[in-house]
Amino acid sequence: MRLINAITLQFEEFYGDRIPKYAILSHTWDEEEVTFQDWKDLKAASRKRGYHSAELSEAINSMFAWYRDAIVCYAFLSDVPYVDRSSPSPPPEFYQSRWFTRGWTLQELLAPVQVVFYSSDWSTIGERSSLASHISTVTGVDVVYLKGSPALASASISKKMSWLSRRTTTRVEDIAYCMLGIFDINMPLLYGEGSKAFLRLQEEIIKVSNDHTIFSWDWTPSVPKNWVSLFAPTPDAFRFSADYIKTQETTSVSTYSMTNAGLSIQLPIIRSWSHYFLVLNVEYSDGNPFQRACVPVAGISNLSSTGASKILQRSSFPPRVIMLYRDWSAGVEDIYVQSKIDETSLGLVPLHVPYTKAVLLTIGQINGLFDKQNKCRFWSSFNG
Repeated sequence: MRLINAITLQFEEFYGDRIPKYAILSHTWDEEEVTFQDWKDLKAASRKRGYHSAELSEAINSMFAWYRDAIVCYAFLSDVPYVDRSSPSPPPEFYQSRWFTRGWTLQELLAPVQVVFYSSDWSTIGERSSLASHISTVTGVDVVYLKGSPALASASISKKMSWLSRRTTTRVEDIAYCMLGIFDINMPLLYGEGSKAFLRLQEEIIKVSNDHTIFSWDWTPSVPKNWVSLFAPTPDAFRFSADYIKTQETTSVSTYSMTNAGLSIQLPIIRSWSHYFLVLNVEYSDGNPFQRACVPVAGISNLSSTGASKILQRSSFPPRVIMLYRDWSAGVEDIYVQSKIDETSLGLVPLHVPYTKAVLLTIGQINGLFDKQNKCRFWSSFNG
């Protein structure tokens, strides 16, 4: 890795166990920023070449580790003015700082062992630990993770995604790439793939995780009407998913993988009067321990290509994940959930679940879909 010698102000490269102790800077980029090439060759500054693709890929895949291994991270908030240290709370500008809205700074907030915040004139605002409650208010990140206990790895996938849902990036792909370190995965960077990067991120996550909260997202207005995948199209779909946790009393491991037919997975299925629900190994953090998070799906049968397995699609209604009793299901079944619309599946016969295994859901059982005024939380995104 490259470090700046604080005495000579020259770049020096270190590898492996030769890397000395170092501090690291975090800030949001503005126009006319000084790049490595500018620093290396001032005569070439006007060219603004920046990193080449190989260096960029290495930097992004290594960034979380760089921040994690630093002895301290200095977070420079350029849009926060002078800070009165005698005040018990940060200035109002602290809560509106751009630093708390950018995708890349999420890992820069969470990875280091110590983060010290500075205002635009380099006045000390405070440390992450002492400002934890204020930062939590702005970012949605739980205070316990800001204070470093429990470890970040203990947070569910949906919780981490809910943190990301509050943030944006300049390039569409970066909303996925900025989370590589937080999920402890590596993947190639393909700038130009657009929103497919977020789908690739989720596909990489399920290769190393059995946490079903990755499927616990809501059908918000940002979800395309023709969406069929069990993966979310954008982080915004996880905005209200922070409190889902992986079920601890799981008797067996549910394996799943991506195939040419879609996501292959074994899950219990519940049939209601008019809907099908996949039962996930997910609980609500302060909910009924006998209930499981269930996502609505629409079903079609395609016996010619997948034998007795069922082909399903994510359904738009109910829009929210719903909590139901697991023993209402007809048992574990082999299913495929399509990753995109397959025109060859149009017109196939509806998926049949025996009526004796169906349940009737009442308004009381789906009250999670409604707010205190009994209005559907996402009703504006539907036409009926």
